[in-house]
Amino acid sequence: MVTIHDAIPWRFIFERKQLSYRWYSDFRKKKVTQRAKKIITISETSKLDFASVYKIKPETIEVTYESVNPIFLAKPKPIAITDFKKKYQINKDFILYVGGLKRHKNLRMLIKSFTILVNEYNFPGDLYILGSIRKTMAISSYIYYREKDLHRYAELKKIADRVKFVGFVSQEEMALFFHLAKGFVSISLYEGFGLPALEAMTAGCPAVLSHLGAYPEIAQDAALFVYPYGPHRIAEALNQVMTNTQTRETVIKHGIKRAQFFDRKKIAKRMLEIYQEVYDDYQVNYQP
Repeated sequence: MVTIHDAIPWRFIFERKQLSYRWYSDFRKKKVTQRAKKIITISETSKLDFASVYKIKPETIEVTYESVNPIFLAKPKPIAITDFKKKYQINKDFILYVGGLKRHKNLRMLIKSFTILVNEYNFPGDLYILGSIRKTMAISSYIYYREKDLHRYAELKKIADRVKFVGFVSQEEMALFFHLAKGFVSISLYEGFGLPALEAMTAGCPAVLSHLGAYPEIAQDAALFVYPYGPHRIAEALNQVMTNTQTRETVIKHGIKRAQFFDRKKIAKRMLEIYQEVYDDYQVNYQP
């Protein structure tokens, strides 16, 4: 049995440029299709992708959704907020992005959209980008944005002082970012699940999401969805979720409710059941 989270390496040409990809892809495909009794993945979207890529029956693939740390649900204490704002020098409203710096995350388009939000909608706040390339990773410009290149792009758009690159933070601090943000945005070109979106919904942070990948499946009616190549529509949606009281309250309410579906105990129980089913099948059919 094997767990595979998403089909990103098969969907983007810049991932396939890597020699390591070709070896990894061929190896994984062979092992999965020939040996796995069950494949576990994290969304129906990923399930359909794998069924197509591997040319295998969908019933071979089980879906168990992801869940979030309960810390995202807890309301932060005032003293924690004060210390947090002081540490990160937060003195104005901000929009939040949480995730990696891979190219399919579409971060240049996010900065372009934020520029429109600032210039055309007079948004007075900042854009905080949480996430970076791990030092242990082999950095490739095919696959990753370099932070310095994104900063240079923000300089070109004349908003470099409004785009804050934070890097990795603890779960506790990430929860504070979600609770304080005016909105969360991810216009990724593909997500197999999109855990930061679920973290945002859990924390009551209204989300603007790409309509591609698993986001519509995960968020359903609990976000504003946008075409990820339309910067003006992205800026409009961000402005709407921040300034339209009815829209904002509705998205937050639906987000909190939707997040409750991804119950940790229920998901863990289903995962255990799948492992037990495979083990029982092995005991009956594969013992010497």
